[in-house]
Amino acid sequence: MLALSAAAFGIYILYVSAAQVRRLGSAEGWLYPAEPVIKAGFGLGAAAALYGVMALFVIPWMARESGLAALYMGLTAITAPMLSFALGKRFWIAKERLGARRPADMLRGYFGRGLSPTIWALASLCVYLPLLALAMTLAGNFASAMTDGAINRELGAVLFALLLALGTAPAGLAAGAAMGRVHGIIIIAGIAAIAAIMLSALGGSSGLAAALAELPNLRPWGSTGGRGGGAFSQAYAVAGFLRPFSGLTMAAGQGVLWTGALVFSVAAAFAGLLFLLSLPWLFANPDPRLLRRHSLGPAGLWMGLALFAAAAVLGIGGLVLNAPGTAPHGVAETAGAFTSAPVSNALAALAGGNGWKGSIIALTGLAALHAFAANLVLGLVATLSGFWTRRTAKPGGDQRELGFNRIAALTAIAGALLISLANPGDLPHWGGLAMAAGLQLCVPFAAICWWPALSGRAASLGLIAGLVTVLAVTPLGHGLFVALAGATWPVWPLGLHPALWGLGINLAVCFLITLVAPDRQGRSARDGFHRQILELGTNPEQADARTGGAWFLAALWIFFALGPGTVIGNDIFGNPGLAPSEWDFGVPSILAWQLLAWISGLALLVYLSRRTGLAQFNAKNIEAIKKSRPHQYIITSAASVFRKS
Repeated sequence: MLALSAAAFGIYILYVSAAQVRRLGSAEGWLYPAEPVIKAGFGLGAAAALYGVMALFVIPWMARESGLAALYMGLTAITAPMLSFALGKRFWIAKERLGARRPADMLRGYFGRGLSPTIWALASLCVYLPLLALAMTLAGNFASAMTDGAINRELGAVLFALLLALGTAPAGLAAGAAMGRVHGIIIIAGIAAIAAIMLSALGGSSGLAAALAELPNLRPWGSTGGRGGGAFSQAYAVAGFLRPFSGLTMAAGQGVLWTGALVFSVAAAFAGLLFLLSLPWLFANPDPRLLRRHSLGPAGLWMGLALFAAAAVLGIGGLVLNAPGTAPHGVAETAGAFTSAPVSNALAALAGGNGWKGSIIALTGLAALHAFAANLVLGLVATLSGFWTRRTAKPGGDQRELGFNRIAALTAIAGALLISLANPGDLPHWGGLAMAAGLQLCVPFAAICWWPALSGRAASLGLIAGLVTVLAVTPLGHGLFVALAGATWPVWPLGLHPALWGLGINLAVCFLITLVAPDRQGRSARDGFHRQILELGTNPEQADARTGGAWFLAALWIFFALGPGTVIGNDIFGNPGLAPSEWDFGVPSILAWQLLAWISGLALLVYLSRRTGLAQFNAKNIEAIKKSRPHQYIITSAASVFRKS
């Protein structure tokens, strides 16, 4: 039954890919599908690609290794759409105004020669390729676990790469969007079914409640040591806001040492990474209203529900059914354990040899992994394609561009497969480095939307400084800095994710260069461009709308849901050190606080979508914005937008 289900899924992928190849029409359709195709797949398709692996593998693994505090990462379903709302309207208008079809077009069109798209593209490769290799390793481990070793890790990774090559390389985003809705339905329905199976195995909701009550005894979690309101088990609490530690592991047997600062920094890293991974969809998006629908429904509601359900039921419930060892678990050990397949083994144990259960779990895992990996391939090709598009702008160039896109996709898949098969021990840390680098790569796009003072030179130097900082405070690069420069700082200083350290240095360098060496000539062109964005994005019927109050509420929500206020959730709904009968809602206080944050975050997203202008678009002003774009050629400087449009 499991083999038939996997085969049926593979046949469906190949059928959709072949159908989209016949309808492709031109090379542009590879990354910029026909409007009906992208509109049909944008919501659930983008949500499946961005959140599927997080929901089924990443967040449950984090909860399993570090307790309920990891469920704060389920709020990524709120923070990532929030970032999209902050940039979304202006990003869409800017890419239409610049006639941009891919990141290189937009960066070159706005910054001219000041920001080297080559630097940005090379940094992007360091994000996409390790994550793609990590996805293939996960796929291999998942196949091995589900078949009880009949398919080993290496063969599973090869088969997955073959499916990815045949299903993604021929038609690109056209195939991804066409099968996106099915991917999304399989993932959401599958996680719901897996949660139901797990609940049944635990003995129903009462069994889950018993598992939550027993959680501190399932492994030596360690104590918050009086931080965060009391001496609570780290299984149930955040250890204050800021907790300095000199290394990745404080003491044997402790978890990830979640603090409010770590929660905030990891959530910021996830949000930045997801924005970067959504770029292929954002550039192909023909209608800004799709972003609002995607953020509120498929992402905020359905994927948010899936993230919490999978983390609580699969992550915590899996500890009961598949007990962990007693080895120490700090940040380093937790990262290194990611590809040792604890979640895949828990899923296989849950199937228990039952054909139907195994089929449901296999289909859900395959859909999540395929959607995620295909999106990584698309992002990598979109990043690189700007370099050969201009060279093929001649008779016959369209077919050459299509060929280049396909070759780049196949090369990326083959390269990631080789990395996965080599099984480097640091691959999970490379994934963490990619996550931190992803946030740095968002800064130039934020500048295009909101920061006209930032020149291309400042953005380039800031990006380089941010990436170097990330490397200096991660396990992969810290030893090099110690050897070469005698670095005295620890990895993850103050318990902050490297992404936030990199962002801080990135922005500091950007501000410094802007003050010391302002680009006055380019500034006038950028100011004019931003005025046009403001004019095109203003609806006369809603001209009096103010966004300041909405973003104040967003900052307040972040403070309590992901910042210093997280410590309130430790015991506001009952002391976690007392018996479960003393808990207000029958669950640990931190879990109730997280669910309250998610529900209030959904309401906040609805309010933000109205205040930030995404709800104001109509067919008339969308068409007016599209007609305002310049002639269809690659723009070589921001000033040329105004001379030739």
